[in-house]
Amino acid sequence: NWSFKKSDAQITITADKDPGFLITNILPGDFNYDGKLDVLVMGQKDPKNNADEEILMRVYLGNGNDAFDENYIKIPSAKTSQPIPFDYNGNMTTDLLGYMYENNDESGLFVWKNLYGPEVQTGDLFEVSPIALNETVTKMCKWAEPHSNAFVDLNDLFVTCQENSNSPVTFQIWTNSKQKGFEFSRAGYLPKGVGQISFADMDGDGTIDMVFPVCTNNQCQIHVTYNKQIPLCSKETSKNCRQSANLCVADDNFQFDLKADACLFILDSGFKGTLPVPIRIGDYNLDGYPDLLVISDSGHVSLLQSIPCNKADCRRTFSKVSTGAAILNSINKATTAAFLDLDEDGTFDIMVLESRSNSDSTARNVQMIHNNYFNDAFFKPFGVNYPGAAFKFTVLDTSGHKRANQVAQYSQAGYVSLQAPYSLFGLGRTNNYVEELFVGTTRNQTRHFSSFSGVIPNSQLIIVPYQPFGVDNPSTWSIKLYIHPGDWIPWVLLTLVSATGILAIVVFGLNWAEKREDELEKRKALHVINFDAL
Repeated sequence: NWSFKKSDAQITITADKDPGFLITNILPGDFNYDGKLDVLVMGQKDPKNNADEEILMRVYLGNGNDAFDENYIKIPSAKTSQPIPFDYNGNMTTDLLGYMYENNDESGLFVWKNLYGPEVQTGDLFEVSPIALNETVTKMCKWAEPHSNAFVDLNDLFVTCQENSNSPVTFQIWTNSKQKGFEFSRAGYLPKGVGQISFADMDGDGTIDMVFPVCTNNQCQIHVTYNKQIPLCSKETSKNCRQSANLCVADDNFQFDLKADACLFILDSGFKGTLPVPIRIGDYNLDGYPDLLVISDSGHVSLLQSIPCNKADCRRTFSKVSTGAAILNSINKATTAAFLDLDEDGTFDIMVLESRSNSDSTARNVQMIHNNYFNDAFFKPFGVNYPGAAFKFTVLDTSGHKRANQVAQYSQAGYVSLQAPYSLFGLGRTNNYVEELFVGTTRNQTRHFSSFSGVIPNSQLIIVPYQPFGVDNPSTWSIKLYIHPGDWIPWVLLTLVSATGILAIVVFGLNWAEKREDELEKRKALHVINFDAL
């Protein structure tokens, strides 16, 4: 049983002290580059009836002792769509991208450049200026409201566009060319009725795919759009493939292949503001393939497990988890569900928010559902979440085939995305160590990633990508590995002692039997000698 108590780390925004500030989103992060958790709070005066009005933003700095400074830092406002965090100039500080409130150009994107860093800890926190992107392309894209923009290793900036509510939804991908900045890569159309887009490596091939619901005429389907890149080399294929040592080499020719019958809950209308409900992605059973968490329009939560597909034209499919999911089936007023590691044991639990009987109330009841599927690891609280980081690794399955996986950290932060501040991924069934682990950051340098080998499964890794001034390579990065014995260790010890005892008894018994047989042989030989003498 788990219980919660109110933390001292609280931020109070009341109607009498802050009239006209209704919270619409919260972004955690280290905004002043001091290694402590801060929060950026977004709010509006009347988000339910006037979502296009000014988006007020303020930053509350953390002091590292589970508390925040009430004297917040006010930063320039945005408008139309919520800004997203990203790293604009490759210095591993959190910048923002969006539409500036004081600018009359509806299509002009601005960047909130973070001015803080190792050498600067005073003065203004952000400087707002037009972003250096191809204006011809950016003017063709008005951010959708709500949008599914992400800073994820595709490479690297993904934005969704929609001119108005009746126009089609499109997407643009801007790749990070380091010193040249972000360059337009490609664009495409999304299906009619598309919902929020989530990102994960769904088929375990080392590339980030897209997952989104499509709802038309009260019927919904879950679409998985696979990212086509150069495959990983294997025993069967050694040409036109990617060696495991080159997992972080970009494939500029990547493309998305845009070719469950229930109505999904995709927008929380009870929220004061815009709150889309995306498909939540997490590997609940640690088999190496992400699973899905969805909410039906009747308020029921469904956990969909990724399983192999027997058809020739598909890679993976999903089946509803029924065994051990009775508590999920009993919920009938869910508005939001998300994966998180409640007890820090290395497995994803589920948090569900339920609406109360009063439909006009924005208050939500919280239910925590513990995952008992697997339990032999742990997590130690450490560091601050960082947008744009990516992990790639290779493992050997029990059949001896090498498989690559990719995981993105904190790729989306808009509209209460509820992403975990860490990356948790399963390895599936394997009898070996993690052969290669690549960790990439957003630094604008020739080698922006580092590799580690021989990582122990069921452990927690903390990567510290610290680089002193003047160092432009990852040689100073460090890795911390934490291992915690599982609950089954005493049983393993008992089994080992029992097996050793049984083997000792067998050896002792066989030794005693052999000695007895030797004695009988000696007596027979002595009897023969005495008989011959007579």
